[in-house]
Amino acid sequence: YRADENASPVDLAKLPLADLQKVRGSEIACIFQEPMQALNPVLTIKKQLLEVFKFCGIKGDSLATIREMLASAGFKDIDRVLNSYPHELSGGMLQRVCIVMALLSKPKLIIADEPTTALDVTVQAQVLAVLKDMANRTGTAVLLITHNMGIVSQYADRVAVMYAGRIVETGAVRDVIDSPMHPYTQGLLAAIPENHSDMRTMKSIPGSVPHPRDFAQGCRFADRCEKCTEQCRSDEQPPRITASNSTSHEAFCFIK
Repeated sequence: YRADENASPVDLAKLPLADLQKVRGSEIACIFQEPMQALNPVLTIKKQLLEVFKFCGIKGDSLATIREMLASAGFKDIDRVLNSYPHELSGGMLQRVCIVMALLSKPKLIIADEPTTALDVTVQAQVLAVLKDMANRTGTAVLLITHNMGIVSQYADRVAVMYAGRIVETGAVRDVIDSPMHPYTQGLLAAIPENHSDMRTMKSIPGSVPHPRDFAQGCRFADRCEKCTEQCRSDEQPPRITASNSTSHEAFCFIK
């Protein structure tokens, strides 16, 4: 973490709690995958949004700012929303409230952890569109954690594919989706069903993700990889390989 472009990097994991609290919410905010669990069920939406101003030290007309942000998020009956308890709103409305809550302090970064998992497809698109639009307005970067490659291709600029706690491939979204380099990324994309395809012939990645106590020192995908060699099962970690047509598209694999 850097307080600004000219500041030295700081390891957040080593910060004292008092200093870490100054970063949480105000500099880095989070949107969780289940809004009903993220919001307090016994407090109104208004009270919970006002708490952001209290704990982040935001100055100005708090209620006017909240109303403006809720309107930007697509809410029409703002008074009803403000006076409602979480159980009185739908999942899509609650997730938009969480987006507003995360953006009120204008953080540098929002970590969106599976923000549309609990929503149906139509509402997913609406919520992500609101998140993208509001983040652009406030200049906030978004780190989107998701299993949905369709969402990645539509909303992300860059992607990092992870397997068993390690990044196996990273690059611009179009580079990774159009020309995947790592066998795991190739398997993920091949497993996405196409329109009107026969589900009986749909590809899948064999095996399952190992338990953390069984992680290998070499390539952690080795036991599920069709291209696995003896070197993949060694104690050596996979080397970094770079795409011939891009300096920013990289994978970590023994097979070049």
